[in-house]
Amino acid sequence: MRFRRRKRFVEAEVYPVVFQPVIDVVKNGLQAFYYGRRDYSDIQKYRQEVNLVFRNEVFSRSRLINRLYEWLRVLIYGRRVDIETFYCHVEYGQVVGLSFPGIYSSTATWHETAHADRQQPTPLRPVQKYLSDLLKYDPVVYVNTWNHALAPHDNNPNLNKFVYHPFGNIETNYAIRKYLDQKYKNK
Repeated sequence: MRFRRRKRFVEAEVYPVVFQPVIDVVKNGLQAFYYGRRDYSDIQKYRQEVNLVFRNEVFSRSRLINRLYEWLRVLIYGRRVDIETFYCHVEYGQVVGLSFPGIYSSTATWHETAHADRQQPTPLRPVQKYLSDLLKYDPVVYVNTWNHALAPHDNNPNLNKFVYHPFGNIETNYAIRKYLDQKYKNK
């Protein structure tokens, strides 16, 4: 698969807005949105893959645990960047749910770790909508834990958030997760 950078248009109909706590943005900020393949069960119903690439994943409570964790991540995944994948389920042009296989935060807050929704099929989570600059309602996704577990609800209302809009303040491209795992190998 050849990677092509598109600055203005990416083949996706759903562009989630991501809220990340400001305390995480400096070292671990989101650096790119990648929209992957659509799994069609019907021409009007599909599942859109969304990949978020974070600069790193730092456990801020302990330097020693963080160094061990980074070493293990490089050993297991071959990279330091953190890639999280979730899916937008679309029916007749409307997002009807989000699924977060293995990365759903449930009720976990910032200093906790979470990897819920490992069962198959992954449950659909309700959608919160955000009115974008294009006067389109896009789904909202919150980074709720230090290890970038996600949910469509905010578990940390007391933390200030940075808002990422696709095409606005972040690189936006088309690529599937399998390709991204190769692209970011040793990075």
